[in-house]
Amino acid sequence: MSKTKIGYSMGTITPKDAVELAGYIAENRLSTGTHDELFTRILLLERNQERFLIVQSDILGVDYIFTGKVKELAAKHGIENPNHVFVGATHTHSGPKGPMQEFLGMGRDAASLVWGLYNPKLCEDMLKTIEECILEATKNLNPCHMSYNFAQVEGVGENRTDKSLDCDKTLLAMEFIREDGKKLLLYHYSCHPTVLNGENTLFTADWPYGVSKAVEGSTYEMVMFLNGSAGDISTRFTRNAPTFEEAERIGKLLYDHIEKALKSPQHEDIQSIKSLTFKHKMALKTAGTIEEEEQVLERYKKELNDAINRGETTLRLYESRVEGATLSLDRTKTFAGQKEMELTLQILKLNDLFFVFVPNELFSALSLPIRNELGEKVMFCSYFSATQGYICDKVAYDNETYETMTSPYQRGEGEKLMEKAKEMILSMMDPPLQGIAKALDKFKTRNGRMALFAVGLLAILGGIPLIQYIIGIFMIMFGGMIVTHGTFALLDAKRNQHSR
Repeated sequence: MSKTKIGYSMGTITPKDAVELAGYIAENRLSTGTHDELFTRILLLERNQERFLIVQSDILGVDYIFTGKVKELAAKHGIENPNHVFVGATHTHSGPKGPMQEFLGMGRDAASLVWGLYNPKLCEDMLKTIEECILEATKNLNPCHMSYNFAQVEGVGENRTDKSLDCDKTLLAMEFIREDGKKLLLYHYSCHPTVLNGENTLFTADWPYGVSKAVEGSTYEMVMFLNGSAGDISTRFTRNAPTFEEAERIGKLLYDHIEKALKSPQHEDIQSIKSLTFKHKMALKTAGTIEEEEQVLERYKKELNDAINRGETTLRLYESRVEGATLSLDRTKTFAGQKEMELTLQILKLNDLFFVFVPNELFSALSLPIRNELGEKVMFCSYFSATQGYICDKVAYDNETYETMTSPYQRGEGEKLMEKAKEMILSMMDPPLQGIAKALDKFKTRNGRMALFAVGLLAILGGIPLIQYIIGIFMIMFGGMIVTHGTFALLDAKRNQHSR
């Protein structure tokens, strides 16, 4: 069987002319120059004559129209299955307005402020660069294997509303090592790229630029960043100032964790690549009256003014509530009569690694329980295919955060989406893992754990080499929780036979 091949390319997408910057509720935030170039990056995987393409750009977001055009370009160059094409954004808040034509999940007025009106020339230039990169990647395909590891990162991302709340701090560091000696770095981490605030007028990738700068002089030909469940995570409580020096410091801190993780990685040949696309409908909020929304907005404005009069210096929480109420009022005007919205999600599976691409700003409070249950090898990636608003957990709705005020979805819809995503992930697992994961999901009672322990004893008596699985059983008994990281040991053992 032939080895998996990988191709790559990157191209500059920084606008040559001055345009408005996207990301914050601001008018006339016109670019005054470039701090660091913005790029589109391409990874092309080929196995058994099937090709899979990841396109990631340093912009705020994409829509289904832009994604569809990229898929058409991919088809011209041999990636004919649209379900094998994954188009996303890093979500920098200092990139250009203009790539998007449709704004699903936001009111019209707010969308024009945050995302900007459609800019045909800018979009055309971006698509031209993307096509050139796709063509280059098809030309430089080369056999490869991968190495990866996970790490917990402190000091970068925290819950953006309350730093005492738990959030996903897991980093994936992954290398693709080609037979021609070239190495590519991919990392997955959940955090808003918002070290720079709305006063910045220079193009920048924000803290991911800090990672790229730290990589300079290394052996990597290209670095790709996949943003995770960053809807509720930012550097609000970890950044010292909204400066480029701080963006570089935070990027360097994250790269230090990448380097450390890759000192003892898991080595694997890429023996299996699969993808799955599914749709899910989410119920929209029942809109209040415009008068009710206006009253809420006035209440939050008063709270902000009161905080200013008291001499408080940390005003971001009050300001975000005013912004949220403003967007909520706009949403009420825009979505009157609409009851639901359909989302398109994709999953890419490399061996045992799952990348779940979501067209929203997903809260890690929703995806983290799934990772805790199914393992860190399940990674959610936000800002792919489209940008359809925040997907928040129930607790956030109860706390009336900026994100829940701007989200178009009803309370509890995020939890339903996660159940659907979990079902799809389980459907892609190899049969042994499917059975174990489903069994573990059922064994959440005391009797269930006792039954599972009995199965473990039988395994020991029968001499079945499932040591890691047995350890997981004891953890279930004494910890009172479902721990499924060990279930991946079945496939890990099989993969290690082919390790380098």
